[in-house]
Amino acid sequence: MAVRNFFKNTALHLCVFALAVSIVGCSKKTDEPVKEAGKESPAESQVKPTDTPLSDTPTNITGKKVVETSIPIEPLVGIGAVKFGMQAGEMKKILGEPKLIEGDTYNYYDAGLIIVTKKGMVNDIMFGDRGGDSMLVNNCKYRTSKDIGMGSSKEDIISAYGDYTSIREIDNTVYLIYRDMGSLFVLIDGKVVHMAFSLP
Repeated sequence: MAVRNFFKNTALHLCVFALAVSIVGCSKKTDEPVKEAGKESPAESQVKPTDTPLSDTPTNITGKKVVETSIPIEPLVGIGAVKFGMQAGEMKKILGEPKLIEGDTYNYYDAGLIIVTKKGMVNDIMFGDRGGDSMLVNNCKYRTSKDIGMGSSKEDIISAYGDYTSIREIDNTVYLIYRDMGSLFVLIDGKVVHMAFSLP
């Protein structure tokens, strides 16, 4: 059931991400003070990406490569050796074969990871599950270079990345959008359950 929901929500993930990134003027801002002095620009806050390949990761009992989850996510860059704009074939050499390929979507659901390509190149990298599916969220151990991942709070994100571009709140779900770094964080009941990254 969890896997079926994961695949069914893939298209919805993309629609929500596209909608969220396009929304700026209608956003509700938090009442919490945000430190502006000394705030880094996206270019300044960008950490040099690691060139450590994921291709030497261990294998499971079936002999299939286990996706390495300790490599940090770098907004605007990618994750480890997987970079935005990379050919899908090269991405698969690094991550191994996904559990399922649906069109341009590569599902590594054992790691709580989805890669979406556009014209054969890596365009979106998503983690966890927008609906908060516990198996997919628990499977996702990826974190950003600023230690944001599953279970992080809104305050953690703001502390790491400064004020967001816009916010949407629907019932117990919050969508935080950082347009300049192509990032979306989805929180349910105050905790991150989904992260999506792309080039703006």
